[in-house]
Amino acid sequence: MPDFGTCPIVYDDVSAIVSSPCQTFRRSTGVLLCRSWAHAELCSRKFYKVLADNMASAGFPTLRFDYPGTVDSGDPPTDGGLEDWVSAADRGADVLRDLGCDTIVVFGFCFGSIIAHDLLQRRNDVSGAIFAAPVVNGRRYIREINIREKVLFETERIPLERLDTSRTSLLGNVMPEQLVKDVSATKLDAPEILADVPVLLFSRENTKGDLDFSEKL
Repeated sequence: MPDFGTCPIVYDDVSAIVSSPCQTFRRSTGVLLCRSWAHAELCSRKFYKVLADNMASAGFPTLRFDYPGTVDSGDPPTDGGLEDWVSAADRGADVLRDLGCDTIVVFGFCFGSIIAHDLLQRRNDVSGAIFAAPVVNGRRYIREINIREKVLFETERIPLERLDTSRTSLLGNVMPEQLVKDVSATKLDAPEILADVPVLLFSRENTKGDLDFSEKL
């Protein structure tokens, strides 16, 4: 029998799953998992489940969620851009606090590192952060998505005239226009607040952005 339980929940039309440890072994720190986007999110979905289950087994209540308008979450009434997605993470942290957590550790993989980084700047109960293959420069990330989409078209031998260059998309996942603008203006600039909390960085070898970010920490 597992020493934790999982429960799907919905808050503000955001779909989430809480992995809770048994009451006899429960820590006061919760873990908020911020997903990536599109292909990276799809490939890491099982990893997030395994990570959440293992964190709960170790006594840490853990919450993972789908961003507004993605996967199982409802579509927002308007395109609120990055603020909508960070707010969804912020409410997820509130859920962990309601479950009895005193502090929160945020984990962000790839695109999720942007959400985790922003959350650090708006909450004072975040006691640690974990960044994995972080998106250090948002403009470069959007440019890479557009290039990757073209490469996928060529790999699958899809006629390039079907490629809609007026929008940012990957494997059928379309990034809302306001979100593209917000992400393009984002950089992980290692604000002073990062100096006040423990930070674990899983960087990619020979990736300049990762190395530059690590030097600023």
